[in-house]
Amino acid sequence: MADLLIPTPPLANLLEQVARRLHAQAHALDLFPAQWAALRYIARMPLELRTSSDLARFQGQEHSAVARTVRTLVLKGYLQPAGRAGRGRATALELTPQGEALLRQDPLLKLRTVFERYDGPEREIIARFLEDTVRILHDDEPR
Repeated sequence: MADLLIPTPPLANLLEQVARRLHAQAHALDLFPAQWAALRYIARMPLELRTSSDLARFQGQEHSAVARTVRTLVLKGYLQPAGRAGRGRATALELTPQGEALLRQDPLLKLRTVFERYDGPEREIIARFLEDTVRILHDDEPR
């Protein structure tokens, strides 16, 4: 129990604040983090990879959970079917005009102005730090 009283490193506290603020701003637009991640994925992937199965593989999540997320985004008017993805029965997805408009308000876009303040070598250090952090957190996830 005494270990819980050890203060967390200042950088960890800052990362937590960033995550909380991004989450709060994203939720203020009536979307959950998984829904934002799905919209971002659909926006940047080629048509043949814009299926709920490919999204589930990309996120490392169960297909049923991702399928619910996709259904919700279709019901909200942010995604729509875009025909067959070229293999089997998979249906490709595309953003609707409302989905595109929502992504223009994506809270992650605010980070661009922060990253632009740093030069190449500084960005590489930040990128390595974040990649290592994601890798360590991913390795610690229960399987």
